[in-house]
Amino acid sequence: MEGIDDFIAGWVSGVAGLALTQPVDFVLTRLQSGKVHSHHGSALGMFRGSLPLFATVPMNNAMLMYGYGVGKSVGEAKGYGDSLMPVFLGGCVGGFVQSFLQSPVELLKVRLQLAAASHQQSTGALTLELLRAPKAAIAADAAAAAVVPPLLSKGLYATLLRDVVPHGVWFSAYEWSKRTLERRALAAQPVPTAEPPQLSVAAQLSAGAFAATAAWVVGYPADVIKTRCQMEGGATSVGDAVRAIHAEGGLRAFYSGLGLKLLRAVPQSAAGFFVYEYTMGVIARYKAS
Repeated sequence: MEGIDDFIAGWVSGVAGLALTQPVDFVLTRLQSGKVHSHHGSALGMFRGSLPLFATVPMNNAMLMYGYGVGKSVGEAKGYGDSLMPVFLGGCVGGFVQSFLQSPVELLKVRLQLAAASHQQSTGALTLELLRAPKAAIAADAAAAAVVPPLLSKGLYATLLRDVVPHGVWFSAYEWSKRTLERRALAAQPVPTAEPPQLSVAAQLSAGAFAATAAWVVGYPADVIKTRCQMEGGATSVGDAVRAIHAEGGLRAFYSGLGLKLLRAVPQSAAGFFVYEYTMGVIARYKAS
């Protein structure tokens, strides 16, 4: 089944990207918090907070690709032809679907990465703590039963802001870059053919790198807002986070650490798309044999 193929390829590409870039993400989270700007400790300590990510990469990528496929199919049914609109819509839907798993995972990651070494909790203990309803909600009224625990709600809106439209930009930028490179390769052929030659590894990696740059230029402010909402003692709402960040440095504060984010996101996107497509090719050849 194609869905299983997407799951396997997404798992492989997600793990490869995480392993490659997790130390940069550790430093970036501390920078976005606005409180800690340096790291003193072992290199192994820079993988702190990565366990929730590695544990949920398969399902997260499955949800992303499933949502992408559904959204793209709906867009194609609307008759957009060869435009990028179905790809953009698919990316938005995929980002929306995976946000509901990504938000609690990101919350655990942020709390673990920002905790002092002397106050470290295990992932399990922190998960149980964040699953408890806020103390203010413990009351004998009906409203208390409807309170969502912090693990499922803290930073969810900011995660949706970061993941919906930016994922649409990510997928469509990748597709646009690939099509552009394929047209150039086709035009460069000495003998014209109906199909463009297969893109080189460098061309595929550059398409993924371009997609990450475009997506994070759009979505990075929401990533900073998300960190401020999810850190211990952080903002209680997206609006509060926006006001606090703006007070620190105006519009430039929303892009603090963007260079470091791109240092992580560009190779992760390039490797992720490449490994994903390579794995899908391996699966296709295995099925054909």
